Amino acid sequence: MTVRTPRQARSSAGLERLLQSAEEVFAEKEFSAATVAEIAARAGYTVGAFYARFSDKAALLKTLEDRIYRTVEQVLDARTAALATGQATPGEFLRAAVEDSVTVYRRHRGGLRALVAQAREDGELRERMRRVNATTIERFAEALRAHPGGVRHPDPEVAVEFALVLIGSTLRETILFSDTWTVPRRIDDATLARELSRSVITYLGLPE
Repeated sequence: MTVRTPRQARSSAGLERLLQSAEEVFAEKEFSAATVAEIAARAGYTVGAFYARFSDKAALLKTLEDRIYRTVEQVLDARTAALATGQATPGEFLRAAVEDSVTVYRRHRGGLRALVAQAREDGELRERMRRVNATTIERFAEALRAHPGGVRHPDPEVAVEFALVLIGSTLRETILFSDTWTVPRRIDDATLARELSRSVITYLGLPE
C-alpha cells in the first residue's frame, strides 16, 4: 500500500480532486463495489493517473483516514483550548463540538462510511480507529472534568464516555448510514446538532 506525495501545487490539486471524487463515490456505494476507474473518471483523470498517486484503493482510503483524523484533532484542539481558557462554558463547548462533528461527518460522509465498513474486515484499521476514538474520548473527558462546575451527573466519568458514544452512534446512523435507518422524517443537520446537543447537555447536567 503506497501513496506518492505530490511535490508541486498542480500535483497537489490533482490529489485533492481524486480524494474528493473517492469521497463522492464511497458515499454512493460500498468501498468494495467502487472501482478505480470510476473514481479516476469522476475526478477527470485516467486510471494511470490514479496509480501514479496510489498503489491501490486501500492506499487512497488510508490517505482519507489520515486527513479526517487530522481534521478531528485540529477541531478538538481549538474547542478544548477555548474551554480551558474560559472562552467557552462546558455547555458551549459541547454544543460547538457537536456542531463540528456534524459538519465533519457530513463533509467526509463517503470516507467515513468506507472506513467503518472496512474496519469490520481489516483488523489493523479497526485497531487504529479504536485508538483514535479512545484518545478523543479521553481528551474530551479531561477537558470537562478540569472545568469547575462542569458535569453534574452522579457518575461523571461513565457519563462523559457514554455521551460521546451517544454522539458518535447517532451521527453514524443519521448521516453515514441514513439510507438504512428508518426515521419518521428526514432530520436536517442544524436540527440534528441542536437536539443532540440538548440531549447530551441535559444528560450530563451541564449548566447552559
